[in-house]
Amino acid sequence: MNIMKNLLFYIILVMIITQITFLLFPFPELDKFKSKSYSPCLFDRKGTLLHVIPLPDGQRREYARLDEIHPDIISVFIQSEDKRFFYHHGIDFIAVIRSLSLNIKSGYIVSGASSISMQLARMILPHKRGITGKLWEAINAIRLEAQCSKEEIIELWLNSIPVGMNTTGIASASRVYFHKDVKMLTKLEACILAVIIRNPSLYNPFSEQELLIDAVKKLAIRMGTGSGTERESRLEKEIRSIISNLTPFEWPFLAPHFSLYVKNNLSPDELTPGRKISGREIATSLDLALNHLVEEKIRHALDKHQHNRLTNGAALVLNNRTREILAYTGSNDFNDKEHAGEIDGLHIHNQPGSCLKPFLYAYALENGFSPNTLLPDIPTDFGTDEVYRPVNFNNRFHGPVRLRVALASSLNVPAVYMITRLGVENFRQKLVELGFHSLDNKEHQFGSGLALGNAEITLFELTQAFSIFPAKGIKAPPVWKYRKKARIPDGKRVFSPYTSAMICHMLSDNASRALGFTTDSVLNTGIPVMFKTGTSNQFGNIWALGATVNYTVGVWLGNFSGKTVIGMPGSSIPAQIVKEIISIIDRSPEPFPVPEEAKKVRICSLSGGLATDACPGIVEEYLPYHASIKPCDFHYRENGMLKTKYPPLYTSWAREQLGNDMISLPYEYETPFIRQPGDGEYFYTDPSIPVSQQAVKFEIIHTQMNDILSVFVNGIKADDITYPYTWFFPLKKGKWCITVKDHDSSDIVRIMVK
Repeated sequence: MNIMKNLLFYIILVMIITQITFLLFPFPELDKFKSKSYSPCLFDRKGTLLHVIPLPDGQRREYARLDEIHPDIISVFIQSEDKRFFYHHGIDFIAVIRSLSLNIKSGYIVSGASSISMQLARMILPHKRGITGKLWEAINAIRLEAQCSKEEIIELWLNSIPVGMNTTGIASASRVYFHKDVKMLTKLEACILAVIIRNPSLYNPFSEQELLIDAVKKLAIRMGTGSGTERESRLEKEIRSIISNLTPFEWPFLAPHFSLYVKNNLSPDELTPGRKISGREIATSLDLALNHLVEEKIRHALDKHQHNRLTNGAALVLNNRTREILAYTGSNDFNDKEHAGEIDGLHIHNQPGSCLKPFLYAYALENGFSPNTLLPDIPTDFGTDEVYRPVNFNNRFHGPVRLRVALASSLNVPAVYMITRLGVENFRQKLVELGFHSLDNKEHQFGSGLALGNAEITLFELTQAFSIFPAKGIKAPPVWKYRKKARIPDGKRVFSPYTSAMICHMLSDNASRALGFTTDSVLNTGIPVMFKTGTSNQFGNIWALGATVNYTVGVWLGNFSGKTVIGMPGSSIPAQIVKEIISIIDRSPEPFPVPEEAKKVRICSLSGGLATDACPGIVEEYLPYHASIKPCDFHYRENGMLKTKYPPLYTSWAREQLGNDMISLPYEYETPFIRQPGDGEYFYTDPSIPVSQQAVKFEIIHTQMNDILSVFVNGIKADDITYPYTWFFPLKKGKWCITVKDHDSSDIVRIMVK
């Protein structure tokens, strides 16, 4: 007896010394094991489970902290696997002696005597079977106990044990077998799981129910759940009822494109468990009910327009204040393989058509232009001696139009005119600053057609950029995480408050968009909503953006395959979807705020100048406080009669559209008059076209059609021209003074090329 006591004493002493020794040496395999990834569970903002993200090997391995599991449930697993867990230092020698005795008596292995620490050590450092492997397992268990507390060991073990059904850990086991969170497990259900983990194949609840029932009953009795014949009978019935009602679990995959988007944006910390980050439950900003509604709206529109061969659509809904993603729909049907439904339409690249115009005009407002600036919507040649002449979608020209009207009615010619004034490359750089990373590192790849959206961008980029306007010019990245106390994220100012407010006002002004869309279009909601629509060539992509003070909605419809549509499905289709979504999420939107640091001015609706008593149409406009404005010079009275005098730039258009009887010409052009370009204008070279092919077209009005006019550049004669007095000036960077002379008179303009 004394010999046994002494032997036990020395064994314990050796173990203590060994543990101290192991404590001083690193255990890199343990550190690596602790840092392995787990399956995050994604929930919508109201707590509905969206998706449990599988690991690369297909396993689901959720993580549950020890304080998230009821102590009774933990006790079941400890009693089942290692009842003296808290009393040994990695090796349960009593269990080892008992196991050896049983195995010797039986002639084969009945029990392995592996403690929980030894099981975990085997997971950390797998080994071959046999005595050598078992010895290493025991040594590593002692190393483990030296480096970790009992609580850390049991937590790691509970989250690492294989439980069958391609899952690991009791958190995933609870979900896959009982369709519930581990926090909701009952003690009897824990007994069932404790038996399954012994051998998931042998105790499979869907194929080996009798074996499982018998083993669970024995464990439950040992746990004190039932004793006595009557109680054991009731216990067996209860166990049988639970097991017989188990059904295979189908892992949820709701809002699939959003779930994959979140997965791709998770940080390593969110995939690795810890005391502060569980790696298990992640609340997202998504409103699943709203997302279903958006999916239904897209599906209904596509079904209605099947004859146009529209097969797919995508949509994004953002909260402008918090930048939270509320709805994220990537395609018509994720499981529709025929139409490539797995593709995320929010991140494919397509031409947006006119949807880039708000950013162009915002850039113009930031660079000296005003909402009342007059822009030419007349037949105009741009860019090169191989003339590019844009037209509007209705093939009409509207003469002089204010910047407000040009944007709200989405006119093409003024937009191309504007980008030639601002510079294509300057505008591209501004778009990149706004978040259009699709255009990054693409210098010199776009021409003036960029104003009309001939570059490929994504709906995700477009919608988040559009939300900058109601956000008062502050750019902040979309937020996919939910916070109970949502805050306005830090951002970067990219537009002034005045510019942002003016774009909101222009795009929500039904009167100003009447020229392009009529007053009873789908965009006329009767509530303060700003809209912008766009179509690419051949109507292959149709877009719509809508925003209130609180929300921004973007919708795209088209085909992932690149197939052309049939007919001409207009952008009113996605606009209707946007309108319906906004009417649900923002039933009574507040008006867009009055622009800051602005004054309200009465202007002539035609000329944009300060209104006089001769102006037949007067509107109010918000202009910056520092802006100076000249009186209208289009309208005057002569002998009590109201007359309109168009500037020379618009004379040809006015004659053609209105007739000579409707206008008054300022004077006959017996001397040369440079109709365009205007004095003081500046131009940028088009980086997409060789400089040698680029030119500014000069149009000169002169009624003496037999005269020969001479053209001088910076005082040096460059050319002689005859009727119809058109001349192209090759673009060269610098300041240029262009003079046109006849025999005794001249006209001069000064331009700058940057």
